[in-house]
Amino acid sequence: MRAVFRPRMIGFKPLMALFVIGASVVWLGQWLHHRSNHVHIIDARIKTDMVAVAPRLPGRITQVSITEGEHVARDQILALIDASATDADLAVLAAERAGVEKERSEVVAELKLQTAIGDSRVEMARLLLKRSHAGLEQHKLDVSKSAEDLERLERLRRNEAISVQQLSEARYLHRSAEVRLRIAESELAEQQAAIAHAEAELLAQDVLERRLELIDNRLSELDAKLSKLQLDVEDRIIRSPIDGVIARRFVEIGEYAQTGQSMFLIYDPKNVWVEANVKETALAKVQTNQTVAIAVDAIPKHEFPGFVKSIGSAATSEFSLLPSPNPSGNFTKTTQRIPLWIQFEEVDDRLLPGMMVEVDISVD
Repeated sequence: MRAVFRPRMIGFKPLMALFVIGASVVWLGQWLHHRSNHVHIIDARIKTDMVAVAPRLPGRITQVSITEGEHVARDQILALIDASATDADLAVLAAERAGVEKERSEVVAELKLQTAIGDSRVEMARLLLKRSHAGLEQHKLDVSKSAEDLERLERLRRNEAISVQQLSEARYLHRSAEVRLRIAESELAEQQAAIAHAEAELLAQDVLERRLELIDNRLSELDAKLSKLQLDVEDRIIRSPIDGVIARRFVEIGEYAQTGQSMFLIYDPKNVWVEANVKETALAKVQTNQTVAIAVDAIPKHEFPGFVKSIGSAATSEFSLLPSPNPSGNFTKTTQRIPLWIQFEEVDDRLLPGMMVEVDISVD
């Protein structure tokens, strides 16, 4: 009897093995292709600029207005430091300045009055002096004329051309002219003395002006002290230097804050980036502006797009606080890492400083 050939059926297990092997080969090919076109880093972190807020002056904290994680605006009050002593000094100086300002007003009023009266007195005295000079000249002419008339009449009298009475009248007129001349000279002297007195009063104005200058200097000094005290009061009002989020709060009400002591750490949530350390063996593939896929451990199943912003110029080991000398001569070569900074295409409020991320840099 002739034998009939029947094809043998392949079992389920061999088929599964073939499928697994095929899938593994495909996955391995894809992985090798991806590995050749990408640089993958698993130990990257989200970074930001932390701004430390510290007081310029020491004092006891009387109020803290915010908590950690709270969003704050620029110039928003974060805390208050006791400024009662400075406020008291400010009140004393303000009262002293008010008194000096009142004194200045009085001196200005007196100076204006003295200036008005003194100038008018000097002007009047000068006019009177001018008139006295003119009168004196007139009296000199009168004396001269009366002397000539008397001399002429005396000659006539010697020739008996006039009477004794006419000669007596001429002598009287001459003596009267001399008297009026002496009176005019006296009046001139009085007017000169009046001018000297009026000009002396003008010196009093100089004294008042000097006093006013001293008062203005005192006011400038007080203003400088007031400005310093007002600045001290303002410095005890702790404000946020930026729009941001309170990352840490280090103080409580009642504590004594020292100058320069960190009270808060603030960061701008819109200013975050990724800092990664790439192996030096892969550095040749990495360039700025290459696209990056960023996976955040705290936000699974979501990738954030980004790009390489800049690449460091020295290995991280160069910035180590504890260098590793090699006095024995033994050497173990270690792959160094170069820092690079990756910028997010869009910032998300869920991205917090310090979060661990994985980055996949496309280098094709």
